[in-house]
Amino acid sequence: MEGEPGELVITTLTREAMPLLRYRTRDIARLYRDPCPCGRGTARMSRVTGRSDDMLIIRGVNVFPSQIEEALLRVEGATPHYLIEVDRPGTLDEVRVKVEVRPESFSDRMDRMQALRERIAREIHTVAGIRAEVELVEPRSIERFAGKAKRVLDRRGMEG
Repeated sequence: MEGEPGELVITTLTREAMPLLRYRTRDIARLYRDPCPCGRGTARMSRVTGRSDDMLIIRGVNVFPSQIEEALLRVEGATPHYLIEVDRPGTLDEVRVKVEVRPESFSDRMDRMQALRERIAREIHTVAGIRAEVELVEPRSIERFAGKAKRVLDRRGMEG
């Protein structure tokens, strides 16, 4: 449906005597056909908001790790280094987000750390639409990866 998020697929339709090729980008974006304020009448695409191969479905809500990162960048004191842990101890999914705290924001005062934790949880709910338990961890305690970072630990299908 127009204006709804979906996977960007590139298709050759206008060439004669060419095979029909479709290229799945795995990028999630929105398509708009209303005229651009600049006057152009062609279809427009929004910014890429995530990737279909990174998407998690949590209690019926599509969640992308990039949304969690966006929420963290909005909160002063948090870093964009995080790990999303998804579990299903009973019938419902539970989400915990481990977030590294900036060294200058790390404090031994519980009230300050609790307030930071609550701000992060509110921002995640606002951006991603899910409620997550937030665990604050020390700076540089989440493993760094060469190449693509492993941001999600999904334990829902694991036995044990």
